[in-house]
Amino acid sequence: MENQELKHHELQDKIESINKQITELAESCEGDCLKILHVLRELEATHRGVNDNFLSPALPTNRHRLYLLVRHMEEMGGWPYIPRMRLKSLCEKLLQEDEEE
Repeated sequence: MENQELKHHELQDKIESINKQITELAESCEGDCLKILHVLRELEATHRGVNDNFLSPALPTNRHRLYLLVRHMEEMGGWPYIPRMRLKSLCEKLLQEDEEE
């Protein structure tokens, strides 16, 4: 169990490092909507690739493993999802700004 916790800690450290780099990249694009949109598109493509190439093949093949996965998801958070801004939300933001002017 201790070895598994160490591996989880190492994974978490790597994820935090990557998150920091992504945040720094986004900060360097601050104010440039097109650059930030490009960053988000690349993140979405990476998410899709990890899901299709690594998560899907690793999904449980029996009830016991499925139960463990579902239990883990309930305890640690649900299915990974990257929400998108809806066009309606963007239009509402623009209308709100027009009203303020």
